[in-house]
Amino acid sequence: MTQPNLGMLKRIAAQLRKEDIQALTTAGSGHPGGSLSIIDVLTVLYFGKILHYDPCDSHWEDRDRLVLSKGHTCPGLYCALAYANFFPKEELATLRKFGSRLQGHTDLNLKTPGVETCGGPLGQGLSVGLGMAIGLKINGKKSRVYTIIGDGESAKGGITEAAKCAGVMKMNNMITFLDYNKVDQDGAVKDVLPCRFEEEWQSYGWKTFRVDGRDVQQIYHAIQSAQALQEKESIPVLIVLDTIKGAGISFMAAAAEKGDSTWHGVTPKGDDAKNALAECDALLAKLAAEFPGSMDAYLQSAQWTPADKHAYTVPHQEKINAAPAIIPFEQPAATRDALGKYIVALGKTDSRIVTVTAGVAGSVKFEDFAKQFGTFSATNRSGRFVQVGIAEANMAGVAAGLGLVGKKPWMATFDIFVKECLGVIRNSICYADADVKIIGTHAGLGVEWDGGSHQSTIVPGIMADLFRMESYEPADCNETQRLMKLMYEQNKAAYFRLTRQKLPVYSSSSYHYGTGARMVKDVVKNAAHGVPSVVLLGSAAGLDLAMSAAVLLEKENISVRVIDVYSLSHLNTDAFRKLIPADVLLATVHDAHHKLLAREVAYSLAQIGQGNKIISFGMQEFGETGSLADLYKKHGMDVESIVKKVKENL
Repeated sequence: MTQPNLGMLKRIAAQLRKEDIQALTTAGSGHPGGSLSIIDVLTVLYFGKILHYDPCDSHWEDRDRLVLSKGHTCPGLYCALAYANFFPKEELATLRKFGSRLQGHTDLNLKTPGVETCGGPLGQGLSVGLGMAIGLKINGKKSRVYTIIGDGESAKGGITEAAKCAGVMKMNNMITFLDYNKVDQDGAVKDVLPCRFEEEWQSYGWKTFRVDGRDVQQIYHAIQSAQALQEKESIPVLIVLDTIKGAGISFMAAAAEKGDSTWHGVTPKGDDAKNALAECDALLAKLAAEFPGSMDAYLQSAQWTPADKHAYTVPHQEKINAAPAIIPFEQPAATRDALGKYIVALGKTDSRIVTVTAGVAGSVKFEDFAKQFGTFSATNRSGRFVQVGIAEANMAGVAAGLGLVGKKPWMATFDIFVKECLGVIRNSICYADADVKIIGTHAGLGVEWDGGSHQSTIVPGIMADLFRMESYEPADCNETQRLMKLMYEQNKAAYFRLTRQKLPVYSSSSYHYGTGARMVKDVVKNAAHGVPSVVLLGSAAGLDLAMSAAVLLEKENISVRVIDVYSLSHLNTDAFRKLIPADVLLATVHDAHHKLLAREVAYSLAQIGQGNKIISFGMQEFGETGSLADLYKKHGMDVESIVKKVKENL
């Protein structure tokens, strides 16, 4: 590759710094220090013909991806994108304005051209980038993933999990930049971190370089060296950028040199703004004299030509057929068993299906998928099962990244561990609107002997309350598959809570799923006006308990309606409310915190002013080691306790 005009890159970097200061000053809020310290690397990436992109086709499948993990420094990225013609330069003046595409942190929701991920919470970008890199490898692409992380951010567990995983997988399509700008929001980074970045990352299996992050020539040559190395050796590369917060603005950099974090999240105002812009203008004039020529002409020449784009494109065609029919279950089985069988069937009909887990493949029934489609590794780049080890946050980030490059990932762990990656699920999956399916197996007290630490209580409530997340708790294996099929056909995030214990089959092959609940039993003999005396609402394992209780209640001439609640996130509908007669006793049964299902039912009915009495059965406290029978009895949710309490409340 012909070396770019390094003098012109210096001029562009100076221009981007000026634009950065102007945009932040106009916005009146933001993060100048960290955005200024990454200007030089952004300049090299976008205008040194490193990053393959097409501003006229920002979703070009074979483009390189830039993941800005330190999303608060997005003003610098926006400036680079504007000068790379992704959107008009005038739009920079809308930074942080209501309705602007240039949000306060990188954001996919407003379709900002050139933005690849949702930033914000630190520590997520590297695992998302790893997921992208894995997806690109599976598809045989030449594309690379470049990630920018912060020095303070590098302390996050998610960064460490992803770095170790990428090293083991020998991801030679990953180049990561660590912006060592010395200061975080509270002061000097060296006061809280050892800052031995090269030593640390080398131990993870990365090649490392360290350069002056304010020198475009050093940055360019480091990237060239990294790329050349990766052509010969399968290894990810870390480039430590020795920078300073506020780089290029003397008074900001001077403060950072003293460990002063003033300019982390405060924009320059008044004389400070004038002085910063004056410094930029003076440097621009000096560089223009030193490196004459048209900047606009150079910016145009830095774009990739159609021939370049064609040469970088690797054709890839996914195999996509109609979703398979369910595999009938006639005998009791754990709902996780249905997951294991149907995910293989889905994988055979759609090559986009990939699975991800965190060290529990056998328990979540992904082993057959791994055998059928191979495990992704340093020696198998086409494997569609991804094992990240005991690292749930990385699992979620990898799944998000896979989804963002067009795969359809299903990630699974024990239900209790889903909350370990909640931050990633919220920001990099739900907020990013990524098509990721999340499986929590071994739900509730059904874990039995593993004890209270593993018996999930609140996870289904949390997941049901997430925006853009569908939440499902199927009651048997056939229902599990139908709901999997339903959500496979929708490009959105979904959560499935599955059991370790066997559940009997109650589902009907003709029922149309999608309303959140369905009536499975309605015995109204001896009932006035055809209205039951009590409505039992069971979710997942709770349905079996409700059905068994209904049998005993019927023997005492108590009319019962039983409803299978398979989705907490779909109860606020007229279709559900029509199943609930007014002034009838309701009893909810849920192998989770006893309030969760009752709360959702009450909320739905309250929308029409209906206030049925509700008694709730479920976990009253954290669990403990024991048999399911003993645990249900202790928590008052065994069949006999349900019958007794219902009779007391009629």
